[in-house]
Amino acid sequence: MLAFTDDLLKAGLEGDPAAEKLLGQATHRKFTSCKKHSATPSAFHAFRGAIEPLDAPPDAKNRERLQWDVRRGMSAILNHPWIPTSGADAMTVRGFIYDVDTGKLDEVSYPGAMGSIG
Repeated sequence: MLAFTDDLLKAGLEGDPAAEKLLGQATHRKFTSCKKHSATPSAFHAFRGAIEPLDAPPDAKNRERLQWDVRRGMSAILNHPWIPTSGADAMTVRGFIYDVDTGKLDEVSYPGAMGSIG
């Protein structure tokens, strides 16, 4: 999902033909729209930052951006009013970055979390 923007993915999911074509080019696969999406624009987000080629070599800057994105997602979960973060029902939230080349998961730490969803 680093190869396209949130808005492009949202448009593709909603069935915009131009977005479907661009998503297919970005992923080198046929993109099939579901003609809808389940998130509101304020809640819909993937990763932030510049778009990069899918075959771009990993570097420290991109890794840092991915960690920031995972922490942002963890924060949204931990700060949601329906998620108990203390007491007997407290939830543990953990976040990971999946390495598509190796298949490994790297855990991302989050200050104040009982653990570290990404």
